[in-house]
Amino acid sequence: MKERFQRKIGFREVLFSRATLVILIIISVLLLFSLLNIVKKNKETVKNKELALTEIEELKQKEIDLQSAIGDLKTERGLEENIREKFRVVKEGEELIIIVDDENINQSLEQTEDGSRFVRFLKKLF
Repeated sequence: MKERFQRKIGFREVLFSRATLVILIIISVLLLFSLLNIVKKNKETVKNKELALTEIEELKQKEIDLQSAIGDLKTERGLEENIREKFRVVKEGEELIIIVDDENINQSLEQTEDGSRFVRFLKKLF
C-alpha cells in the first residue's frame, strides 16, 4: 500500500512540476496563435464569399441584359437599330445628320484667332 501511495505522490509531482507548467504554457500559446490564424482566414473567406456573391449578381444582371438584347435582335426593328448604331448606315431616301458640339467649334476658332494674332503681330513688326 505504501508503494501505491508513493506512486501517486510521484505522479502528482510530475504533473505539478515547473517543466509540465512550461510545456502547458507553450502548448497554450501555440493553440492561441493557431486560433488567431483561423479567425483571420475566416474573415478572408467571408470577404471572398461576399465578393463572389456580388459577382454572381452582376453576372445574372448581365445575362438578363444580354437576353433582352438577343430578344431585340430577333425583331426586325431591333436588328435595324443595332445595324444603324454600329455602322451609321441609312436606308435609300434617308439622309444622315451629324451634330457637332459647339465646344469643338469654339476651340478651333480660338486657335485660328490666336494664330492670326501672331501673324498680325509679325506683320506689324516688319
